[in-house]
Amino acid sequence: MSIAAGPVIYSCKINGVLQFDLPMEFELQEYWGRHDLFIVRIAAAPNHPNKHLLKMYPDNSPVEIQWGRMPDKLVTWYGYINHHELVSEVDGLPALQVTYFCIGTSKTMNTDKTRVWTSITPSGIAQKIAREHKLRCVVTATTWNLPYEVQAGESDFLFLKRIANKIGFKVWVSGGTMYFIDPIVILSGISSYFVPQYHISMIPGKVDTAQHFRKIQGDNIPGGEVVNRQIYGIEQGTGKVFLTKSDTNQASGVDFNDTHRHVTSHAEARRLMNAAQALSQFWVYASCQVFGWSLLYPGKALKLTGYHMLDAEKGDWIVTGATHKMRLSWMTPALDTYVTEVELMRNTTGYYPKIKGIHPVSPEIVACTLSNGVWQSTNMNVVVEGSV
Repeated sequence: MSIAAGPVIYSCKINGVLQFDLPMEFELQEYWGRHDLFIVRIAAAPNHPNKHLLKMYPDNSPVEIQWGRMPDKLVTWYGYINHHELVSEVDGLPALQVTYFCIGTSKTMNTDKTRVWTSITPSGIAQKIAREHKLRCVVTATTWNLPYEVQAGESDFLFLKRIANKIGFKVWVSGGTMYFIDPIVILSGISSYFVPQYHISMIPGKVDTAQHFRKIQGDNIPGGEVVNRQIYGIEQGTGKVFLTKSDTNQASGVDFNDTHRHVTSHAEARRLMNAAQALSQFWVYASCQVFGWSLLYPGKALKLTGYHMLDAEKGDWIVTGATHKMRLSWMTPALDTYVTEVELMRNTTGYYPKIKGIHPVSPEIVACTLSNGVWQSTNMNVVVEGSV
């Protein structure tokens, strides 16, 4: 990132009306498997001339926030007010402060539903749910069917998250897009799109664009031991007990029996074990704080380099979560604060599942339109990133 630092820009519309109270600070949290959360804090001294600040906007009001740092690309975030908090003291001094907690477009997916899914691919489920909520779907295509899945008193968001965990995928929603993707596809296609680069060199006179790099986990996340997974099942037709082993064969020779799954076929058993390995085995997790950029969000990639980075830590990382923190300096744009705290993951030397037809795109967040108080995507196309 070699662009000159410009002022932090943000503006907010509630129910389509531009708000003139300047927030003290914004914080946007975007993570795989979680709802987008935008926290907006507005504060005013007792003699603040804007009396309309006292007006509290009702929950579920649609919110549209344009944010970013000039001259970089500004991004528009869409969501709803979930709730707000009102206090009469700020940092120990008398003042009025309103903090709005806003949930992204996935808020409409929180209603519990009961239904049965039969003979449909996981990617087919994702596409159907995306259409129901008027969202564009970015999906890694799956070529096999789930024979029977029950969504019993479960929200669409939690149901998709459960299915994603079952097959080794990641799911999240932001703007007009719902993502249901295999992380390996992102790594496989990094070379085909722009990847921002950040460096940590700690050289006097040189400004680092990243800091506080910390490795959270080693080669495995909890529950992701590098082992030979195997699972017992009962064949549906014959009732015979069978044993299925994972596709990989580790030199350690340590076997791990998965006793928490019920399977009725070898194919189903193998998919479950490979999914467990794809989500945990061989992955390294880390965290870092970088110069704020609005286009860092889950599913994107970044490159870390610099003299202060170990060789084993340099290179491409997948962003699994990003917290954007912005604060205006009011008088001097050069003193505006905007940093992005990212959570990262990368695959080391492990097994890569078979990926077909990789034509990765870099799907930025698409625009939404407001219809009867509900945000809907302006683009309902399905974007396919690879096939497994």
